[in-house]
Amino acid sequence: MILAYTITWHVAHGYLVGWKHLVDPRLAFTFLPIALAGLLLFVNRGKRRILWFVWAGILPLLVLSGERKAFLIYLFLTAALLVRGRLAAVVPAIAAGFAGLFVLSAMVDNDYVEKQLQTILDPLSMGQYEYLAATGKYAPGDTPSNVQRAFAFTLSKQLISEHPLMGVGTNQFKNIIDTDFSGLPDELRLGIHGEFQRILTENGIIGLSLYLLIWIAAWFRLSRTLGWALSHGLIGAAQARLLPL
Repeated sequence: MILAYTITWHVAHGYLVGWKHLVDPRLAFTFLPIALAGLLLFVNRGKRRILWFVWAGILPLLVLSGERKAFLIYLFLTAALLVRGRLAAVVPAIAAGFAGLFVLSAMVDNDYVEKQLQTILDPLSMGQYEYLAATGKYAPGDTPSNVQRAFAFTLSKQLISEHPLMGVGTNQFKNIIDTDFSGLPDELRLGIHGEFQRILTENGIIGLSLYLLIWIAAWFRLSRTLGWALSHGLIGAAQARLLPL
């Protein structure tokens, strides 16, 4: 219902692509692939066929939404589901998916969608935030999110080099922007999008290492629990491989 409302609201307000203007409801695009993937693991064979049609049907919605994170999650989960969680086969499957993105980006006849796909294929492509700061206008081809990411990436690199071990402090990145770059437009004075980049900037190598240890510990504990469930016939081998992912 949230997803349907979000799409309907944007279309009704003239946004045929780029459904990002409702900040919290747009998260439905990110959670939908995760929820559907979970259902695909546990439903019976008959319902699974229907869910695969639904899974394919949400692809154009994710492309039109412009939610890159949701699209990447969808791509990863599609690869994992198709190879039934075999890690050795996930990487080639993802590579094939990115090759498909190259073809799709060449076929799409919409500037916004094409731009979003290009930023997925070339994540280090940078917006010209200096141009915006100097002229008050975006450079041709730039988008607000790309320019903000470029500014945050450049500033975070500087801060990481200055404070590599402990970082600048939790939640201090935004405070630094508001204090030292108060003259920049509001759309540039936002936080870091990437979780790992944010932790490395604010908590340094030590903080990132501790954060990764939590992930590793959770992976091993979940794998142990799933191994027990598999040995007792509660789940199948594919489910045991896919659930940690």
